[in-house]
Amino acid sequence: MNKICLKNVYELAEKIAKERHEQKKGYESCLPLSDNYELVGVLGEMVFSLVTQIPMDTELRAEGDDGYDFHMVNIKTSEEHKARHLIEFTDKEFNGWYVFVIVHLEKRYGWIEGYIHSDEFKDMAETIDFGYGERLAISIEWLHEYEPKKPLVLNNVYLA
Repeated sequence: MNKICLKNVYELAEKIAKERHEQKKGYESCLPLSDNYELVGVLGEMVFSLVTQIPMDTELRAEGDDGYDFHMVNIKTSEEHKARHLIEFTDKEFNGWYVFVIVHLEKRYGWIEGYIHSDEFKDMAETIDFGYGERLAISIEWLHEYEPKKPLVLNNVYLA
């Protein structure tokens, strides 16, 4: 597991999260399950972007992101102390890769926990109600391990 330091991007993440939150206020599709739901999600996208060197899309779109945070990839993010399941809406139509990222807000780091293709996810998922309606879910133990293809260097510091 490569822990990615988020201290240098944290202020930008807070700004993007606030903009997204303000844009989604009152939207039926907005489901704020925690005070920091947007920040957690933005940091998850940033971790993926930093690890893969694929630029993150920060543009605000009234219609949303089409279900993909990156090309054929949907980032699912959880705080470290809450990370147990990859969860998706029961009626979500998605064909691509789920990448599960874990972040620690106070210590300002995160990592890619694993990944799974949507077809495999659908085959393995159980329907569970965590207190906010039925969702498809699998334990994060079933995710495939993500290994970067080359050593990761950010700001001239190797992250191991």
